[in-house]
Amino acid sequence: MTNEEKWYAFIDELRVYVAEHHHFPNKHTNLLSKVKYTRKKINNGTLEAWKKAMFMEVAGRRDMEEHCGGRKKKI
Repeated sequence: MTNEEKWYAFIDELRVYVAEHHHFPNKHTNLLSKVKYTRKKINNGTLEAWKKAMFMEVAGRRDMEEHCGGRKKKI
C-alpha cells in the first residue's frame, strides 16, 4: 500500500466514524493517534494542502454542540 492509499483509507475510516458518532474518537485508538499526528503536521505547516483540505472537510462535519467527554462546565 502506498502512502496515498493509506491516507485515503484513513480519511474514509474517519468519515465513517464522524458520520456515526458526530465527533472524533476520544479514547486511545489507532484512529485517534492518526488524528493527533495529522493535527500536529497541520500546526507545523508540513502537511500537504490537499490532505489538509480533506481533513478539514471531515472535521467540519463534527457536531460541536454535543458534549463528548471531559468536564462539563458549571452553569
